[in-house]
Amino acid sequence: MTGAAEDAGLGQAPPHPLFEPGAIGQVIEWLVWSHLVSSSRGDLRVFLPTRDMGIDGIVHRPATDSFVAVQVKGRTRLEQGVARFHVQEDETRDPRTVVVAVVVDIDSNTLRDPALVMTVAQLREHARPVAYGARRALAITVPYPPGTRTHWHDVCVPLSEVAERVCPGPPASTRAAPAAADQQDLATTGFIGESALLHHAALSPLLNTFHAAPDIGFDEYLIRHVVTGEIAGFQVKCIEVDPSSPAGFISLRLSTLSASPRAWLAVFVREAGGDVGSPCLLVPAGAIPGLPHRISDGYLHIAVDPHRLGGLARYAHPLAALPAALERIVAAAPP
Repeated sequence: MTGAAEDAGLGQAPPHPLFEPGAIGQVIEWLVWSHLVSSSRGDLRVFLPTRDMGIDGIVHRPATDSFVAVQVKGRTRLEQGVARFHVQEDETRDPRTVVVAVVVDIDSNTLRDPALVMTVAQLREHARPVAYGARRALAITVPYPPGTRTHWHDVCVPLSEVAERVCPGPPASTRAAPAAADQQDLATTGFIGESALLHHAALSPLLNTFHAAPDIGFDEYLIRHVVTGEIAGFQVKCIEVDPSSPAGFISLRLSTLSASPRAWLAVFVREAGGDVGSPCLLVPAGAIPGLPHRISDGYLHIAVDPHRLGGLARYAHPLAALPAALERIVAAAPP
């Protein structure tokens, strides 16, 4: 939950009369996500959690293969020129998490300039521990807008620079040309396969899943280890087989194939008209070009026969072992 909900309690100013506190929080988060995507001209992708475990979203910059866990805090009202933000302790486990604190004009649905952008490690330098309901939190009190001579100056960022501060891009001299429009078409995957990944990841108390927004790259879902903070990305495919068609094909857009050591392909198998069954394939993205395949119309096509896996057998896992396999993959992801 974002800090906008703080407007409703703990003796603070009442919420905006047209919004429930939870709705205000969602509005603020989406204003921040939209700003990051638009101000980066699509260079940043946002992954949103399917389960709230202390992180509001993960920002990915494919150009540098950087992933940043982000916590959004927002206020819709100032108190005598001061903005107060609270970050709960369970949101501060990873010192690398970036906190984006904003003041929002809720009537016009706009972010006010500037924003505060800091890592959890920087937050601890500025904050004080307080009781926050039944829990503990880190509190910061910021004169808004912060002056250039205040100790907030180092984390006070113009809106035009927030995307770069949250997840810096490569040097200007090495930046690639913008992708063609046809490379930004949304990839389609089997909803049943995606649901299976979410279900089995949710069976582990150590894993938190995030969905891409917009979904225009290889990684459709990120899975984050809540203890170590490590992150791995997954594209999900699901094939349907029956006795008359024992093999299925998966198709991967060539323009989105990834060489990242944190990227994986998850393939689920579904009997016609039924649920997914064993095995599930978890294939490192770097190994995909080496698999038997054919290429046509900008896609790489791989045949999968769950009864005759051949070289794919090394990537096969029974469904019952999938949560543990996902834990191992995410825990071993490069920092």
